[in-house]
Amino acid sequence: MTKHKRTLLDIAEDIVALDDLLDECDGDVTGQEAAVAAFLDENDRALEEKVDGYVALIREHNARADVLKQEEKRVQALRKTSENRARFLKDRLLFAFQELDIKRLDTARARVSVAQNGGKVPLVVDDADAAMDAGFVVVSRDVDKEAIRATLQDGGVVPGAKLGERGVSLRIK
Repeated sequence: MTKHKRTLLDIAEDIVALDDLLDECDGDVTGQEAAVAAFLDENDRALEEKVDGYVALIREHNARADVLKQEEKRVQALRKTSENRARFLKDRLLFAFQELDIKRLDTARARVSVAQNGGKVPLVVDDADAAMDAGFVVVSRDVDKEAIRATLQDGGVVPGAKLGERGVSLRIK
């Protein structure tokens, strides 16, 4: 018969249950000192063992993530190289078609044609200052978060804003 391995939540529930039991008896464990001590020792050992296992898994997954991140960079570089090669070949093909005044060519694999680009006509602004002086300006507004933070930290009030709570994290060394 295999012994059931206790989960982290099982261990935490046992500790909370003991704490509740101690509250009910006002901490008086007369005659049960050895049993309570043994229970606490067992839970401490189980918790330490379980946390150590969690740390090992966390480190393993972080290591895997680092390896995958490096592989991602390598594959991304390969993708970029392939995209650049395809763009280069397409540009050469377009140049050849234009030089030979070919509008369309059917091959065994594809129909290749030269077409005018759609969408908006490209805009070229040679002198941005002159265009802005003529009134072509976009003004954008944004919240100055650092000024709001400083005001609130100094005890001031900013309508529609408040300081939030810092989160918590687990640090493993």
